[in-house]
Amino acid sequence: MKFFLTKKLIEIFSDEALLSNEEIFILTSSARGWTREAQANELHLSVSSIDKMIKNLKSKYDFVSSYDDRLPARAELVKPATLK
Repeated sequence: MKFFLTKKLIEIFSDEALLSNEEIFILTSSARGWTREAQANELHLSVSSIDKMIKNLKSKYDFVSSYDDRLPARAELVKPATLK
């Protein structure tokens, strides 16, 4: 079964992982189809900083989803078609 990264899943994940506002922005804007370049411009960061944040978010998600049954495994999440 495949799942979209919904507002509810982001809320559960952000509460459990104690995400920063920047991390929440990265998740929500990615779910809306923003590019990494657009995220970097909005946060006044480099694209490589965004890439590091995404890598850390993936690790945090994998850890949190391992003990919280409300979150599907990352492999079961569907990316928006606009993300590459």
